[in-house]
Amino acid sequence: MKKLVAFLIFCTTFLAAQEPLAWLSCKDAGFVDEHAKPFIFRGINIGSWLAEEMWMIPIVNSSTIKDHVSLWKAFETRFGYDKMDEIRTQFRYTWIQDQDFANIKAAGFNTVRLPFLYDLSNEPKGLFHWLDYAVDLAKKHGLYIILDMHGVPGRQSDSMHTGDSDKGQFFEERAHLETTCKLWKEIASRYKNCPNVAGYDLINEPMNAPSKRELYKLYDTLYKAIRSEDSRHIIFIQDGYKGLTSLPKLKDYKWLNVALSSHHYVFDGSEEHVERLSDHLKKIDLMKKEVQFSHYLGEFNVAPRGSFTALEACVKMLHQKQISYSFWSYKIGRRGHKNSLWAIYHAPGNQKNIDPTRDSYRTILKKIDQLKTKNYERNRELIALFAQGER
Repeated sequence: MKKLVAFLIFCTTFLAAQEPLAWLSCKDAGFVDEHAKPFIFRGINIGSWLAEEMWMIPIVNSSTIKDHVSLWKAFETRFGYDKMDEIRTQFRYTWIQDQDFANIKAAGFNTVRLPFLYDLSNEPKGLFHWLDYAVDLAKKHGLYIILDMHGVPGRQSDSMHTGDSDKGQFFEERAHLETTCKLWKEIASRYKNCPNVAGYDLINEPMNAPSKRELYKLYDTLYKAIRSEDSRHIIFIQDGYKGLTSLPKLKDYKWLNVALSSHHYVFDGSEEHVERLSDHLKKIDLMKKEVQFSHYLGEFNVAPRGSFTALEACVKMLHQKQISYSFWSYKIGRRGHKNSLWAIYHAPGNQKNIDPTRDSYRTILKKIDQLKTKNYERNRELIALFAQGER
């Protein structure tokens, strides 16, 4: 009898996990599923996985290794391309696994925002090897996923999280836009029938845009490229820190199922995190009174100088106002970030950082093997905080 009960429980759990998620879309000033039921994104970013940031992963400090391009170039210079690719592949399979998506689901989140670099399309395994891996794991655990192109050809700013901090030339050459359109068309074609892919975040923080007008014109080109393949998914466009009031009126471009996205951080040392987020949300409300649109807070945190009390007040505010968001971030691998507000999982104090310039090939692989999240420490306060929101 016990075996029968256990089998029935297993079957029920398995079938629930396999049950397809409902399609999502923009509606009035929010989001709904295909049954017209309101939906609120309660998401988390998987940072520094498919778009590496040196401050988030356990790499020994170096003045020459500062971003994705220089990181893997350092390994290639020492070991050759094939071994570099083996190290890179091992890192990715170790940094994020099936259990990580299970962790995210268990923590009460319903969405993963997935930053990725266009560079993966030029790798031996290709971009879709990794996107499929993530989309399939999200589906298995009943999670929506938002595909965020964090670094585009030519790079949209000189920030290291674009993948190459020496570029920032995306807006200077038409060929970069054409390559990006081609890639988004391929992505849209591949996932157009996947409801657990909630949508496409076109360009992360396009801060080097020469003007608001130029940025909207570019978004319109990308929008049309995607819609030529996929008419159903949500398209997210960002303000690039130019201010929400600079975002276009959707009707002027005849855009359908498009959400406006903003990011919110305070890096100047101010303690006014709660007040500033409140002001940010008030601006959104004022804009919505003029023009209805769906809004998504794609990234936010009060780190590095904010307190848990400030973050707690911010998260409660987002929940009370029913704001869709994705927290930055899931995991951080740098020692010294114990109980950091930057992530819900952090490296243990005895973790040994990888030295691309001195460690042997075998030593590097051994160190990578220690990067599984099961070896990391949970920030229980953060997890409990986000669990308070309605799912």
